[in-house]
Amino acid sequence: MKSFLHQGGYAVLELLSVVGLVAALAVTVYAFNNFNGDLRTRAGEDTQLAVFTPIDDSDVVNEDGGSFSVSGSHWLGTGENPSSSFLGLRLKGNAIPQGATISKAELKFTQPKTEWIGISFEVKAQDSGDPQTFSGGSKPSSRSTIGSVSFSSDAKWNAGETYSHDVTSVIQEYVNKYGSGSIVLIVRGTGTQWGRKFVY
Repeated sequence: MKSFLHQGGYAVLELLSVVGLVAALAVTVYAFNNFNGDLRTRAGEDTQLAVFTPIDDSDVVNEDGGSFSVSGSHWLGTGENPSSSFLGLRLKGNAIPQGATISKAELKFTQPKTEWIGISFEVKAQDSGDPQTFSGGSKPSSRSTIGSVSFSSDAKWNAGETYSHDVTSVIQEYVNKYGSGSIVLIVRGTGTQWGRKFVY
């Protein structure tokens, strides 16, 4: 398997045993998508691993009701306002061609500290082939989205360990529509008040 790592900004990626990234999207793509039924062709099929990470400070943000935060600690789940709690992630990496077959896509968080609190959230992709970074005038809640997958967990997350969430269906829907080297994921909390884990 060929591995392509675009490493930037933030810090720990357990997936490839590289210390540094707090949040990363790992996408395994089939290199040959137009299989014609010839097994001799199929035997030469390869896969590519594209890793997408934040680059700029404004690529990782939290929105909690009327509050919008770029700097400081960032969290996953729900804050003071359960109906409007968001984590916005703008991630960049090797371009994936439009229409590619996604074998697997995982959103990974490496814990900065040990926490045990229940969290629930859903992950969507921004409906744009050229998503821009976040700002006070362009918050996660204002972005149109495609795809959706939900998660719920009431488990202890240990400091330094990486926790993965399967977002294959969301990324496949996105790649069916766009070919891009960047993607914005909108993570909306769906649990109760203060049901969150700090991920950076």
